[in-house]
Amino acid sequence: MVNVLFNLESQRFEVVYDSRKLSKTEIIKTVEEAGSFQVEKWQLKLLTR
Repeated sequence: MVNVLFNLESQRFEVVYDSRKLSKTEIIKTVEEAGSFQVEKWQLKLLTR
């Protein structure tokens, strides 16, 4: 599952995904193919329940 959080003011978004099902490379490729977006380097944040 992928969730995208978009901030209208900054025009930035954050992608939350399951790394067991998708890779960073797949996410970057999808974002770049969606339009004129740039992917900034990000830090991996591990979230646990």
